[in-house]
Amino acid sequence: MCVDVIRAAQRDGKQPRPEDFQAEEHHEDKGRILIDRLLRYVDVEVKRAVIALSACRAFSEETYRALQQNPRLASATRPAFEVLTGFSFMWHAARERGEQWFRVHALLRRLLAEREDAQEVLHDSHVALEDYYRQQVAAGNQDAIAEVVYHINRLDWQRGVNEWVAVFDKALELSQYGLCGLLLEVQQELQINNDFSRGYASNSEGQYFARLAQHADALASYTAAIKAYDAALSRVPDDVDAHNNKGSALMRCNVLRLQSGDSHDGFMDLRSAIQVRTRSLAIAPGDQRILQFRNRA
Repeated sequence: MCVDVIRAAQRDGKQPRPEDFQAEEHHEDKGRILIDRLLRYVDVEVKRAVIALSACRAFSEETYRALQQNPRLASATRPAFEVLTGFSFMWHAARERGEQWFRVHALLRRLLAEREDAQEVLHDSHVALEDYYRQQVAAGNQDAIAEVVYHINRLDWQRGVNEWVAVFDKALELSQYGLCGLLLEVQQELQINNDFSRGYASNSEGQYFARLAQHADALASYTAAIKAYDAALSRVPDDVDAHNNKGSALMRCNVLRLQSGDSHDGFMDLRSAIQVRTRSLAIAPGDQRILQFRNRA
């Protein structure tokens, strides 16, 4: 990034100052300092363009042009594509996407997402990109729904998590395992800000691994879901949905353990599931879902 500072200053006819490159041996915020120094030497349009592209998980020239179509982002995306992709923090994403795809370095994306002066451009970019990828889905590119979910999440984390679970569960129901894989990649970047939602996503993930007979991964996902629901219940002990979902995760663990011949731990999971659902019934005596579960158990 030091080279980027020099190049940006030269393009703008400025001379970098020696202090721009002084070591900050005792400073824990070196990345943010370097970004501040870089943005000091680029013009406003380049700065806004870098921020706009940082909203993308990955981008191509077509994505860049799509951002230009948004009137509120036109000034942010005017600089030449070649200039922007020439920065050292713009990495090729050929292995994941194709030869002409790029991504902004993950550290820079994170740091820009934390900057107050970047929020307006980021918001507008996520809105534009959600719309762009919805158009891609409508045109027949079903995999683009994974990007739609990501940008929804960046605009409203809870709506994004709910959308992720709904789309993932539907893809699993239709045996669209490729799409499930893309959604699992997106999940690594989702903002999930409470324990109930973390359990919600992990439960769906466990069902995917169980379907593929990847039992160890499925058990790990269900265990993560159970721990997340326990954390949620430690704050809201009478949350019926958290109890019910935890019970479902325990039952799925029970099935997996019995399939692998682990009858002891399978029985323990079943007993725990019954206890959880009994607690749910005490909180909501008329809940038919709980009564049906108890009768099946």
